[in-house]
Amino acid sequence: MSKVLSLHHIVFGTKRRIPAIVHAEREHLCRIIWALLKDEKCYLYRINCVPDHVHMLIDLNATKSLSEVVGRIKSKSSNWIKSSGKYPLFDAWCDGYYAESISLAERDAVIDYIKNQQLHHADVGYEAEMKNLYKKAGLIWHDMDLY
Repeated sequence: MSKVLSLHHIVFGTKRRIPAIVHAEREHLCRIIWALLKDEKCYLYRINCVPDHVHMLIDLNATKSLSEVVGRIKSKSSNWIKSSGKYPLFDAWCDGYYAESISLAERDAVIDYIKNQQLHHADVGYEAEMKNLYKKAGLIWHDMDLY
């Protein structure tokens, strides 16, 4: 039997960064995404939502493509959000997403980072956060990455 550990820190935001994730309904959205990840046979270590984006750390199922899983999670959660009526400002998720593979040694630090998003965003905006993540990963930031 094959054994694969494929840890990915994934971030995706609302279209045009509209603060559409209602605080009172944040946990419900996280549970919906968790259920969708279970359907994909991916393990969720941690998820957290702030008004305009979602962070999660997953172990990607070895038989799945990251882009396909993220695409299905975004599509299905978007459909659920719109049908729920609980997120009146939500129009859509942005077109893209950010993902980085991480090592087992980094797992606990990333879990803590995701756990503390509300505190983190009291001081740092989404764009500054993403620019920093891109820089640390050696990626080039484009302003269109916000949408």
